[in-house]
Amino acid sequence: MDEKALDLANIQDMIVAQQEKGATLYEMVLLANQALAKRREDMAKKSWTSIVVRTEVLKLSALGKTTKEIAEQLNITFDNVKFHKKQLLIEYKANNICHVVYLWQQKLLENYA
Repeated sequence: MDEKALDLANIQDMIVAQQEKGATLYEMVLLANQALAKRREDMAKKSWTSIVVRTEVLKLSALGKTTKEIAEQLNITFDNVKFHKKQLLIEYKANNICHVVYLWQQKLLENYA
């Protein structure tokens, strides 16, 4: 079961448990809204963290660091670095990480020209 489905199933279980305890409809809706808000907040943090890590992977790649060196410096796994590099290739429609760095530099120059 994927993470999203698991979270929603947990929310549903919390509501059912409250219902069995005799909670009012208002209390159950309030609980569901709080749980969903927390889930959205957690997902936003996770997304933001991913963007920050991906940017750091790109910066370190531009400095000529190897995947192993990047993993050690960012304290993440080798496979995590490879994942972010793959996402960068897709995002920039590039052939390799050097191409990504070039396209990234061009984008920076356009933004500051």
